[in-house]
Amino acid sequence: MDTSVTTPAPAEIAEFLRTHPEFFAAHPDVFAEMRVPHPHENRAISLGERQVLALRERQRTLEQKLATFTERAGTNQGIIDKVRDWTLPLLAQTDATALPTQVTDGLRTAFSLTGAALRLWGCGTGAHAWQAEIPATLREEATAQKAPVCGTDVTHAACAWLAAAPASVARVPVRAPDGSVFGLLVLGDDDAARFATDMGTDFLTDIGRLAGAALSRLRVTG
Repeated sequence: MDTSVTTPAPAEIAEFLRTHPEFFAAHPDVFAEMRVPHPHENRAISLGERQVLALRERQRTLEQKLATFTERAGTNQGIIDKVRDWTLPLLAQTDATALPTQVTDGLRTAFSLTGAALRLWGCGTGAHAWQAEIPATLREEATAQKAPVCGTDVTHAACAWLAAAPASVARVPVRAPDGSVFGLLVLGDDDAARFATDMGTDFLTDIGRLAGAALSRLRVTG
């Protein structure tokens, strides 16, 4: 006759304790005597101490996440304030032909950029830099952009519009209120990390749309 005792598998023990929460209430001595490894030291501690340590670690994690969220919120609010301060003068501008320069100069000042340049098409011809003819392939590329493109590829043809070669650049489509693209905004900075390839582009997209709404007054219709 086999009198050996089969030891329950760890998963079975865990499942038993999960489904029988009254076990420790019925056997308080077992709970008090249980010892588990310390998470950071080479010694055993009571289950109660381990729970306290787990709660403290969870609290530290939550505090770190809260600090990160608070920092990001502050950063985003700062960007929102700058976008607002850049946008308000555009709304007040009565001379439409002054808007392109106001767009680029305002962005360069508000965000402390090394450079900013703009090209528009379908807005007539003239001697202004923003009216300069650009290749059809570049217009098609900008029109096909689903979002601003950022990175350190400063060999792109549009980077030549900037007065000085940047270390990082953002190419932002200028969209009219109807969604059509009729220009390209180039923002450059001498900090290679300023416009990283993996950065969020929501604010840049908004800038492109706000600029487009203001600059739509220059579009030639008919």
